[in-house]
Amino acid sequence: MLKLMPYLECLSQNFPKKIVRLLGTVSQSMLCCKGRITMLGLSRWSGGKGGSYRSIQRFYGSTVNWLQLNWLFFKKHRLKKDEV
Repeated sequence: MLKLMPYLECLSQNFPKKIVRLLGTVSQSMLCCKGRITMLGLSRWSGGKGGSYRSIQRFYGSTVNWLQLNWLFFKKHRLKKDEV
């Protein structure tokens, strides 16, 4: 199974640790789910690693600056400074 936390580590400087951890749990669970993806399904596929139904509800209820998150992720993993 793909481990996502090393990829999401670059976000820990600008986002709360709780949000980064839950983002990793939700992303990992989404990759495992088949068919409809619901909060209940995500909590079941998280395997009890901090991804309870209530935690996933809190994650979806929280405010995340997605533009900043995408830019940090892109800058760390895709941007090559020596290319145009």
